[in-house]
Amino acid sequence: MARHPEIDNNIRRGSKLVNRKVKPKCLQVNIRYSRVAASNLTQPILQHNVDIAFVQEPYTLHNNVARFPTGFKIFTHGGGR
Repeated sequence: MARHPEIDNNIRRGSKLVNRKVKPKCLQVNIRYSRVAASNLTQPILQHNVDIAFVQEPYTLHNNVARFPTGFKIFTHGGGR
Protein backbone atom coordinates (compact mmCIF):
# COMPACT_ATOMS: atom_id res chain seq x y z
CA MET A 1 0.00 0.00 0.00
CA ALA A 2 1.48 3.37 -1.05
CA ARG A 3 1.73 6.07 1.60
CA HIS A 4 2.84 9.65 1.61
CA PRO A 5 6.55 9.90 2.34
CA GLU A 6 7.28 10.86 5.91
CA ILE A 7 10.55 12.22 7.17
CA ASP A 8 11.41 12.02 10.85
CA ASN A 9 12.81 15.33 12.06
CA ASN A 10 14.15 15.82 15.54
CA ILE A 11 13.91 19.46 16.57
CA ARG A 12 15.15 21.03 19.77
CA ARG A 13 12.81 23.25 21.79
CA GLY A 14 14.79 24.63 24.69
CA SER A 15 16.34 21.63 26.41
CA LYS A 16 13.72 19.17 25.04
CA LEU A 17 14.22 17.07 21.90
CA VAL A 18 10.89 16.86 20.03
CA ASN A 19 10.21 14.41 17.22
CA ARG A 20 7.77 15.45 14.52
CA LYS A 21 6.87 14.03 11.13
CA VAL A 22 7.06 16.18 8.02
CA LYS A 23 5.23 15.37 4.79
CA PRO A 24 6.82 17.21 1.87
CA LYS A 25 4.44 18.59 -0.78
CA CYS A 26 5.28 17.26 -4.24
CA LEU A 27 4.09 18.14 -7.73
CA GLN A 28 4.66 16.13 -10.92
CA VAL A 29 4.01 17.68 -14.32
CA ASN A 30 5.04 17.23 -17.96
CA ILE A 31 5.24 20.63 -19.66
CA ARG A 32 6.23 19.23 -23.10
CA TYR A 33 9.05 21.73 -23.74
CA SER A 34 6.56 24.64 -23.56
CA ARG A 35 8.01 28.08 -22.77
CA VAL A 36 4.61 29.39 -21.62
CA ALA A 37 3.95 26.37 -19.37
CA ALA A 38 7.41 26.75 -17.78
CA SER A 39 6.77 30.44 -17.08
CA ASN A 40 3.32 29.77 -15.63
CA LEU A 41 4.45 26.87 -13.42
CA THR A 42 6.21 29.12 -10.90
CA GLN A 43 2.96 30.62 -9.56
CA PRO A 44 1.26 27.35 -8.46
CA ILE A 45 4.55 26.08 -6.98
CA LEU A 46 4.79 29.15 -4.75
CA GLN A 47 1.04 29.46 -4.12
CA HIS A 48 0.69 25.86 -2.87
CA ASN A 49 4.03 25.78 -0.98
CA VAL A 50 5.36 22.89 -3.09
CA ASP A 51 8.63 21.49 -1.71
CA ILE A 52 9.62 19.32 -4.68
CA ALA A 53 8.46 19.64 -8.29
CA PHE A 54 9.21 16.79 -10.69
CA VAL A 55 9.12 18.43 -14.13
CA GLN A 56 9.33 16.21 -17.19
CA GLU A 57 10.28 17.64 -20.59
CA PRO A 58 11.13 21.15 -19.29
CA TYR A 59 11.64 24.09 -21.62
CA THR A 60 15.36 24.42 -22.41
CA LEU A 61 17.43 27.18 -23.93
CA HIS A 62 20.95 26.37 -25.13
CA ASN A 63 20.66 22.96 -23.44
CA ASN A 64 19.84 24.47 -20.01
CA VAL A 65 16.50 24.44 -18.16
CA ALA A 66 14.98 27.90 -18.59
CA ARG A 67 12.09 30.03 -17.27
CA PHE A 68 12.44 29.16 -13.57
CA PRO A 69 13.46 31.71 -10.93
CA THR A 70 17.13 31.74 -9.93
CA GLY A 71 16.16 30.86 -6.34
CA PHE A 72 14.91 27.42 -7.41
CA LYS A 73 17.36 24.50 -7.16
CA ILE A 74 17.32 22.55 -10.41
CA PHE A 75 18.66 19.02 -10.72
CA THR A 76 18.87 17.51 -14.19
CA HIS A 77 19.99 14.29 -15.77
CA GLY A 78 21.02 13.83 -19.35
CA GLY A 79 22.15 16.20 -22.04
CA GLY A 80 19.11 18.27 -22.95
CA ARG A 81 16.28 16.77 -24.98
